[in-house]
Amino acid sequence: MRVRRELSPTLSTYCLRGSIRRSQHYVRIVTGETTFEQYVEVMFQSDAVFESLCLSQTNDSSEAQRMVAANIELQNCVNQYHDPQNFTNSLDELTVEKRKQFIDFNCAEFEEIKKCYIPFERQMKVCLSERDLSMARTLIILEKEFEFICENEGANVVPMHRSNYSFCAGNLNVLLQQCSEAQWQQLRRKTISTMTTQDCSTFEELSNCFQENIKKCGAPLFAQLFAIRYRDIVRQTPCSELIAVRED
Repeated sequence: MRVRRELSPTLSTYCLRGSIRRSQHYVRIVTGETTFEQYVEVMFQSDAVFESLCLSQTNDSSEAQRMVAANIELQNCVNQYHDPQNFTNSLDELTVEKRKQFIDFNCAEFEEIKKCYIPFERQMKVCLSERDLSMARTLIILEKEFEFICENEGANVVPMHRSNYSFCAGNLNVLLQQCSEAQWQQLRRKTISTMTTQDCSTFEELSNCFQENIKKCGAPLFAQLFAIRYRDIVRQTPCSELIAVRED
């Protein structure tokens, strides 16, 4: 049995990975539309959720197993190129003088990581509905986040006199739990098509609270990356029309 290391929170789920308690039991065969709780599992890159969504869409156990295998291989591939602890430590030690070296090294890594996504995305196209494929791309592939870090020679990565990236990355669950658990409970069983204006407001409130907590913790870059992801999620929901998405 292969042992998989956790994907970096800065690459895969830097803002929510581990932040929401995972269910003790997961229903393998999914019927109906995908819920937000299941999308969280997609973001966690859970083998079980990919298998279930693929079976629901294709009714083909062979394709479902290929989806699981592609998910495992993606994580193994990413872990060849990225050390999350080194990434956060480097952010905490970042100076103006060190920024170019940091950007050059990590953006070269990102280019290699993008290649890891190719077979995974190919299998997702076989296994997932159009809506789930779009959401999974947003939650996992994160090209816009890469672009934000790397554009303009890393101008968006600002050295801080005192940052706390390593600590914040390991305590994202605490930062989210400081927001409303009741509000998350309201959203977890919802699907994209059943979201109401109130649900959109709740989602926005949770997002704003979480971003503010990340900034206060001492990891402003992570808050900016989460904002990019949040806007892309909202654009795929009725919230894009029900509530205006604020652009920075």
